[in-house]
Amino acid sequence: MAEGLEYGRISFEFAEEVDRLSDADEVANSMRRTMTPFGLELFGFFARVPSPGERLDTMVLARQTPEMAEWLKIYEDGRYAEVDPIMRRLRHAVMPFEHDEVPYDADSRAVELKQRRGDFGFASGLSVPIFGSSGRTGYVSYAIFKGLKPDLRAHERRAFYLITIYAADRICRLRAAQSAQKPVLTNRQREVLTWAAAGKSAWEMGEILNISTRTVEEHAQQALERLGAVNRTQAVAIAIRDRLIAI
Repeated sequence: MAEGLEYGRISFEFAEEVDRLSDADEVANSMRRTMTPFGLELFGFFARVPSPGERLDTMVLARQTPEMAEWLKIYEDGRYAEVDPIMRRLRHAVMPFEHDEVPYDADSRAVELKQRRGDFGFASGLSVPIFGSSGRTGYVSYAIFKGLKPDLRAHERRAFYLITIYAADRICRLRAAQSAQKPVLTNRQREVLTWAAAGKSAWEMGEILNISTRTVEEHAQQALERLGAVNRTQAVAIAIRDRLIAI
């Protein structure tokens, strides 16, 4: 009983703290500080489970640690979402689950994914599907155990679930407020980023849009500046995430 009250207190204190925060990344950092003592070290918040062909890294709702960003790159480069049993489970899951509960197929790429996870040091993890008003999974949070998997007690799991749901809701509300103020791209800038997402070069875009390569580069640079991106790839990812372009 005393343990339950203690973790209830932790959950309520967390909720009070994040209500005062005004940045999605700060909310994720607060969650990390709160849950790391229990062995939950790396966290991710995603807008939804990606559909086939969609990139997981475009669904990120809060900034990743360098280590998690590195893993996402490996995951995307290997196109592991196509064979990941955890992703399949998330598409239908109603309740949170531990990753150890999910069996891997004998498929060679699924076995390869399991090995890569192990090599990266991910012992296991927890995933929490969170549903929107439509009844479908609206967004997803997960936590990764690094090294030895901790023996989480029932009270610790419940605290993690409560904190995750509150953190994800706060992140989504902050994201919605940011989206209401998102930069406006011109039609031409959207066209350039859309063709860039399709893998076209500046010369090819110029031929398609009937403008010079130099003009294409100017539109691309202006889009980068409006989106606060450091390169064209990041600009495309931001534009897709914020639904400024569709692919």
